[in-house]
Amino acid sequence: MKSRSTAQAVTAGCGMLLILVTSSAAVAHGDDEACAASTALRPYIDPAVRYHRRPVADDDNAYPLLVEATTRLVMDADPRACGGESAMSWRDWPEIVTGADTDCIDATLDANAPALEEFDRALSRPDLQFPLLRFPTDFPQFALMRRLAVLKLERAKARQRAGDRQGSVDDVLGLLRYARLFEAGDGPLIHFLVGLALDADAMAGARWYAAHPNADAASLNAVLRAVALNEQGLGAAAAQAYRVEFNCFAVRMSEQVFSVGVGGRGGALEWFFGKGSESMRVAKFVFADHPKALDPPETLRLASACVAAIVMAAPRDVGRPVNDRDAGLRVELAAWPERWNISVRAARKVRAALAAVDNPIGKRWVLEVVPGASSVYLDNVSLSRAIARGTSTLLALRLYELRSGELPATLSELVSEGVLSTLPVDPYSGAPLGYQKFARAVWSAGPEKGPNGGAGCARSGQHCLWSLPDAFDDRTTLPRSGRSESDTAAEPDRS
Repeated sequence: MKSRSTAQAVTAGCGMLLILVTSSAAVAHGDDEACAASTALRPYIDPAVRYHRRPVADDDNAYPLLVEATTRLVMDADPRACGGESAMSWRDWPEIVTGADTDCIDATLDANAPALEEFDRALSRPDLQFPLLRFPTDFPQFALMRRLAVLKLERAKARQRAGDRQGSVDDVLGLLRYARLFEAGDGPLIHFLVGLALDADAMAGARWYAAHPNADAASLNAVLRAVALNEQGLGAAAAQAYRVEFNCFAVRMSEQVFSVGVGGRGGALEWFFGKGSESMRVAKFVFADHPKALDPPETLRLASACVAAIVMAAPRDVGRPVNDRDAGLRVELAAWPERWNISVRAARKVRAALAAVDNPIGKRWVLEVVPGASSVYLDNVSLSRAIARGTSTLLALRLYELRSGELPATLSELVSEGVLSTLPVDPYSGAPLGYQKFARAVWSAGPEKGPNGGAGCARSGQHCLWSLPDAFDDRTTLPRSGRSESDTAAEPDRS
């Protein structure tokens, strides 16, 4: 089992690498023609995954406006350097840094005031949207755009410290809109993943506001609505990213991998089975005289249907669903050997079994590469949904506490009292999020479906566990969420 898991991980990693490599070429010109399928293969693309670029007026193009804001950043004034326990990593900011120096933060914000001013001007445009970006040409700008988000969150905290409550809330709401813009853009995979990273920053800002002692009901409601808007847009954004990535990746990979054919040098056999002489010898024997070992158009049609199914599933909770198409392919290709350095008898047995399967090489390619690459989306979308729903629940709990003076006994009271219209569902379990009143904590089962937050569910090695402080004060940052042994031993509320 260990070797099988390792092989699957390697396959998924290779699929991701292929996406990045081929996208860098396909999106080099930043236009539709660069991502278009060849005339010969275009008829085999499922209409559900065809990509049509939206027109973006020059005045509404977010990208150059944000690039202008990044040019005004002061590079040696970095808010990450102000944290007492900062690891100088974007993923470690902003929630797990404690002991931040507020004077240092204020000086950093002063130095970057022109950049933040330009950033605010860009976000004030009502019709702002992202165009199709060029990768990797535009990629270095993404890190700077992430810094704009962190600075905006730190300014929200600074404004709250200075008594500017409305300015603080406006910064949190602006950060949530910034994440929505990025996620809903027309860019490829890397663009979408940066949007999810920005969304994590924005959700951290919303949770910070929920935990602040001076949070008021009107502002909490406004932030709660914005968080819900971000979460609702995740499915459409994921589907759009799939459409772009499929057109720029799957079609071109099909052309590149299968252009030479089964037997030619550099063709599908050599690419798929590696260059080991023994493995190649067995593979050539197994597929010699096969009536249809490889069918590129059929492979593209199958890959297209696979991606189309993922696009259709994207608006829903995905978690780790069982894919019927994948299961069927695995049954059909059951004779496929785990390794190709096998005996003559074993090779003959495999040959006989695979002779009855049309397009076995193409089917195996679709089975291993397409879902492996797609898992990146599925995992990140599920995690972002869990974070958004956990954040919404914390905001709702804080609203309830402001009204009644204490937290509810169960999450269902948030609905019965009208704080939420429906109970947030854990995207990993399909059940309500976990909740414990006395721990003041909400959690998701996570991909490993642990009782109090699945290990590895959140970034930086944290669980999907979010909590309100026991006593409110004016902290610059929230500490890492944690639970005592007595807390974790308690039964979760799944009402």
